Amino acid sequence: MSEEIADVRNALIEAVTSQKLIKEKLDKSKGELETWRKRLAITQKTGADDVEKEVTDRIRSLELLIAELEADLMSQGDLEKQLKATLSRLEHNVNIPPPPSMPDFDDGEETLQRLEGKIFEKEALAELSAKDDERKFERESKSLSLDAELEALKKAMKQKKEKS
Repeated sequence: MSEEIADVRNALIEAVTSQKLIKEKLDKSKGELETWRKRLAITQKTGADDVEKEVTDRIRSLELLIAELEADLMSQGDLEKQLKATLSRLEHNVNIPPPPSMPDFDDGEETLQRLEGKIFEKEALAELSAKDDERKFERESKSLSLDAELEALKKAMKQKKEKS
């Protein structure tokens, strides 16, 4: 049991250290992003399109990096919470399973596929309902145009009868 506690403590130390490193990289990247945004403003004023494109590309890559670092930081925070809870259970010799709200990481790919399936299903239903509305509009407009043609034919027939 004490070996297990030591392993969890070491993992917790690694998680906290990793979290601090990610936070430092994130802060540095955010500062760098601000610098590049200032450069973009300057290049837009000067009208240097080729330089502006390069600066914009750099900004996009920094924004992606920042998003990844923020996700990593959140993940490390969650890991830290899990490890602290596990350490607390082990130290107090309590055998409580993790809370049900915690995701099961063993079936992560399956969970992701299920969620994607639900999203695609909702999108498909929305698209179908939009197409149904379009079809309904087309039917109604065709019906209106047929009604107009019918009225025109009736008038033409009346005029023919009157001439005859």
